[in-house]
Amino acid sequence: MRASVTTGAFIFASVLAATSLFIHADSNTSVSEQDVSKVLAVSNDVAYGEYLAGECASCHATTAVSGSNVPVIQGASSEHIAQALLEYRNGIRDNSTMRNVVSALGDEEIAALAHYFAQQTK
Repeated sequence: MRASVTTGAFIFASVLAATSLFIHADSNTSVSEQDVSKVLAVSNDVAYGEYLAGECASCHATTAVSGSNVPVIQGASSEHIAQALLEYRNGIRDNSTMRNVVSALGDEEIAALAHYFAQQTK
């Protein structure tokens, strides 16, 4: 029973995020500083961000890789990370991999990841 509830909740969250993606994609060209600040205020749980960051590490290296278009995100400001993730989630930035990953993230997860990566050193 628990697995089906978890699966149902994930599907609901994914549909909700996708709906948000289509609603906001046509009306915005960027995410406002105010929106970024609101999301960052939701959570400062760096430990949760570290837990979530495992998936990020499968593509984002800790140092620049020659010939790669995937940016290093360790040490970037929390504002920069949050803005980028929100722009992917809202359909403003165009990268299918990032859109798929971020569509399942809520504001709490985005904030936790942003605070975690901001504390990392390059």
